[in-house]
Amino acid sequence: MKNIYKDSWKVLKLHSLLTVPFILYLYFISISMTRSQSAPSKSIFLVFIITGFLLTVCFFAGWFYMAKNAVEDYNHIKENGINPQKDYAFDNLKLFFSGVGEYFIPIAFALILYIIILSLFMYGIYIIGNHLIGGFPITYSQLKLISTNPVEANNIISTLNQSQMMQLSAWSFLFMSSYLFYSYSTMFYYPALFNKTKNCLKAFFEGFIFTFRNIKLTLVLFLFYILSKTILSVINSIFASNFLLSTASLLIIVYFAAYWIIILFYTYEQKENYSIDRSDSFGKK
Repeated sequence: MKNIYKDSWKVLKLHSLLTVPFILYLYFISISMTRSQSAPSKSIFLVFIITGFLLTVCFFAGWFYMAKNAVEDYNHIKENGINPQKDYAFDNLKLFFSGVGEYFIPIAFALILYIIILSLFMYGIYIIGNHLIGGFPITYSQLKLISTNPVEANNIISTLNQSQMMQLSAWSFLFMSSYLFYSYSTMFYYPALFNKTKNCLKAFFEGFIFTFRNIKLTLVLFLFYILSKTILSVINSIFASNFLLSTASLLIIVYFAAYWIIILFYTYEQKENYSIDRSDSFGKK
């Protein structure tokens, strides 16, 4: 198990420029989302949303293609040794637009499918919650205020009685646990899309089956991701008031995101293409 983390870190160090597209994506998507909030009309707002979606598709297509190539590079190095004349980081970065060209359409359909299935899944959870918990204790407009305004959140919550507070806690737990389950179930969706099939529906089921076929391994990886993300979120919130520290924490988050993607692609590639009897990372205890 530990070799997954160690080997994935070696892959990232060798392909350190994998972080560059993510930094640029965060920059441009933040500009797009910020300006969308002050859009003069719904049509302009829709343009910003579509722009954000297309930007995300381009980023995923190129970035995941780079991750796939980085893992392939590392496997080649393990078998044949490192090539001192090759700049692995820069050569991998140059593949970004090749990935966009090859995977733009599969990623676009994959994202749409992911959102549709997530929406249907959460709607089903909502119906179940209505039967088990009862009606949601706050209105949709109040929920929007809670998510955007901490002061209003305290005011709204303070108006709830004990029974409503228990209902709100139950709903929060239900939605959070359901979303975590969905995230866990689909964590190998994109590795399957890039390594197994470009058909988004097949990739969805391939990733789902892979996750539960290797449930001990994937569950440990997912818990590692949740724990790491929680720690990084706490650190980021603590350093939010200091520009230098907040910038440093953001860079750590970027590197962790790249590291996590490498872990997913490396794990999928190893488990799908190497048998347990071979002397690979999974064959070692």
